This record gives sequence, C-alpha cells and structure tokens, in this order.
Amino acid sequence: SLVEENEQLRARVDQLEAAEVDLLLLDRENERLRDLLGLDRRLLVNTRAARVHARSPGNWNREVVLDQGEDDGVRPGDVVVAPGGLVGRIIATSNQTSRAMLITSSDSGLGVKIASSGDAGVAEGQLFHQSRVRVTMFTPNARVSVGDLVVTSDYGETYPAGIPVGWVLDIDTEESGLVNEVWLSPAADLDEIAEVLIIRGAARGSLNWSEVARAFEVEDWRPPGEVQAP
Repeated sequence: SLVEENEQLRARVDQLEAAEVDLLLLDRENERLRDLLGLDRRLLVNTRAARVHARSPGNWNREVVLDQGEDDGVRPGDVVVAPGGLVGRIIATSNQTSRAMLITSSDSGLGVKIASSGDAGVAEGQLFHQSRVRVTMFTPNARVSVGDLVVTSDYGETYPAGIPVGWVLDIDTEESGLVNEVWLSPAADLDEIAEVLIIRGAARGSLNWSEVARAFEVEDWRPPGEVQAP
C-alpha cells in the first residue's frame, strides 16, 4: 500500500508541476496581450490585439485564423503584424474570427523598398518556395545586397510604409550585373506566430514601427543564425 501511495503522490506532484508551467505560460501570454492592447493609446492608428486561433496544415503558408472578428471591429483589408514585422492582411471575417492571408501566399502582393537605398519593387509569395518571398525590382540597377532589410513602401494604400517585410537572402542577377529578382526571408516568424496586432481601417503614411516592436518586446528584428537561399 505504501508503494501505491507513493506512486499516487508522484503522479500528483507531476500534475501540479505541469499546472504551474501552464499558469506561467498563460501569464506571459496575457502580459504580451496587455502590452499590445496598450498600443491603442500610443499609436496614431487604430489597433486590435489578437491570438492565432487556428491554421490548416494544408494551408500553413497561406492563411491563419484569428480570434477577433466583425464584433471587434475587424474588417477585410486590415493589416496584420507580429514580432519582427508584417504578417499580411485580413481577407474575410465572421462575427468572432477573421482570416488573414500571409505575405508568403502566392496570392499576396505588395509594394516594398530596400530600406538602405529606397529602391522599390513588388513582393509576392511563391507557390513552390512557400517560406520565401520574391521581389521584382522596378529598376534592374537596384542597389541591394544580401542581408538588406526590405520594408513596405509608400506606394499604394494597402499597407502603411515602413513595416519590415523581410531580409534579403539571395539576389538573382544577369551576367551584366543587372538585378532580376530578390529573395527574402520574412521578418516575422510566420511558422511560430501566436499573438498579432491588427491595424484597423485605412492605413496611410508611415507607421512608427519602433513603438510596435517595443510592445512585442522585440529588440532585434534580424533572424537568428545563417539564412539559406531558396
């Protein structure tokens, strides 16, 4: 009976330790969400914090489902960001949830520019390189190097300017040295996103990204380790 009682006590201790870990993780998540909700008072844009509610294994690099919807003021066209940078935009809503198309989706397209040079282009997700983004530069003599930061541009009204989109992984050039395509690794870790910020309504002008990054407790946007070209 003592052996059985000891086994029961060990099992109870294991359950309590697991519950303590769950409470710690929940507390950290709630703290991050409180920081995001506080952005409404500091930014000049209308924002809404949200959790990633679900994502389909067959649609992993195209869409995520968020736990905020029409009842929370979320509408198609709203912009979604996460730690590191741009996630995508809202494409559909229900009363309590919404679907966001990721920048890695082959249906995604947005105006971008090289942060260091200002040279502009169009970024698009790729069907066969699902974790990468391809940029077609407007000019073949664009000033771009591996490791450069690419941000949303001032062109168009879909995204505010200045949001990090990705880091240059590889540059496809002609023999003459002219640039054909630029490949990016997304600035936000789209495989691991759990909390996001929805920028509601028409977003024009430049977003103060440094404030958003501080709310996410992100000090360094650069992806860790070596990055590989697609």
